[in-house]
Amino acid sequence: MPDPPRRLTALASALLLLHSAATPGVAQEPFRLRVLSYNINSGAGDDSRVDYDRITAAIRAAEPDVIALQEVDRGMVRTGNVDQARLLAGRLELEHAFGGNFEFLGGEFGNAVLSRFPIAEVSNHPLPSPDGGEPRGALEAILDPEDGPTFRLISTQLDHRRDERNRVAAAEWLASLADSPGASPAVLAGDLNAPPGSAPVDRLLERWTPLERGPLRTVPARGPRTQFDHILVAPAGRWRVVETRVLEQPDASDHLPVLAVLELVPASP
Repeated sequence: MPDPPRRLTALASALLLLHSAATPGVAQEPFRLRVLSYNINSGAGDDSRVDYDRITAAIRAAEPDVIALQEVDRGMVRTGNVDQARLLAGRLELEHAFGGNFEFLGGEFGNAVLSRFPIAEVSNHPLPSPDGGEPRGALEAILDPEDGPTFRLISTQLDHRRDERNRVAAAEWLASLADSPGASPAVLAGDLNAPPGSAPVDRLLERWTPLERGPLRTVPARGPRTQFDHILVAPAGRWRVVETRVLEQPDASDHLPVLAVLELVPASP
């Protein structure tokens, strides 16, 4: 049996370790995260055939922690009345949330989030569209990992038409989500229907930080020529980029998925 001084020393050491773990400003390990952004084209590849095995395999190959999906059907006749977000989440053993933007063919069309972390809260934001057209939205999910900090994932798709007015208006609105007072760090991922250097992307970069140093060509899926699919983060000081790349999955959709490996850095005291 240790003598009293040794017991006191052991107790003091344990208390010091607990204090260090709980004290702000003590160095902590960054939280690593694999993020996938994927426009799944309602599950249809460039052959126009809906194939859930292909989409599932393309997502699984990336081994993502969280996925931002666009062009997702729920209950539409054209895709067999399937709730695609629920189906894919079930196959991949992930949690999911769906945000419908408009009703079509007996169901809904919109964005989704899949996550291996608990989804604590979901908000589906309609995006401004001063020029009319198909309604667009941004699905914001607050994710609460048991082994890491809370963060937000926002999945979105902007207007596809040649005129940029809707995209610019939506980008200006999305900029406000970057660092809302009291909000947790965020990842914005989706099909912006706009390449780097365009007006909508430039508006977003006023408040969001891009991950790539150069264009990552994502469309068309076979022989891609430009980048419409983007992943951005905010605030810049909380995120460290480990890797960003386009995945060669030309059969499952008309877009290629983008994978980012990130580290969420502990907040400064």
